[in-house]
Formats: sequence, C-alpha cells, structure tokens
Amino acid sequence: MALLPPHKAARPEVVFYDGHCGLCHWAVRFILARDHTGEAFRFAPLDSDTFRAALSDTARASLPDSLIVQTDEGEILMRSDAVLHVLRRLG
Repeated sequence: MALLPPHKAARPEVVFYDGHCGLCHWAVRFILARDHTGEAFRFAPLDSDTFRAALSDTARASLPDSLIVQTDEGEILMRSDAVLHVLRRLG
C-alpha cells in the first residue's frame, strides 16, 4: 500500500490544541515526530495570545476544546477534519 505524497503549503499551518488535554498533547508529539523538516506546522494552545490574535472573540466562542487547524489559506478546521488535514499534509 503506497502512502499519499505530503501536501505542500505555502507557509506553516497552525495547530491549536487544548493545553490541558492528554490526547491533544499526544497528537502534537505525533505531528512533531512526523514533520521531519519542521516546516509544515506551528503549534499554540487554545488559551494562548497567539490563538486570541488569530481569531475573533465570536469565532473562538464557537470552537470546541479540541484540535483546531488554521490552514495556510486561513480556513479553520476542527475535530476529525483537522486530523485528516494534518495526516494528508504529513503524507
């Protein structure tokens, strides 16, 4: 079974994660171990200044405490959509 080639993006995408969730921490470590160049993703907790600067108060209020990806195109993906996007990006 062949793996899909990694999806290339113009710039690193941001993975926001729940800083108090063990599964989210595991997911971040999983991504870091597979992002061999370190150029695919950047990470920030959901309670960080980076997250507050990236999204409006209204947008943040509607998001779950889960993995959230802001793509290089500015799209916000959450839950399984975020996970599938990350896996496609990693190849």
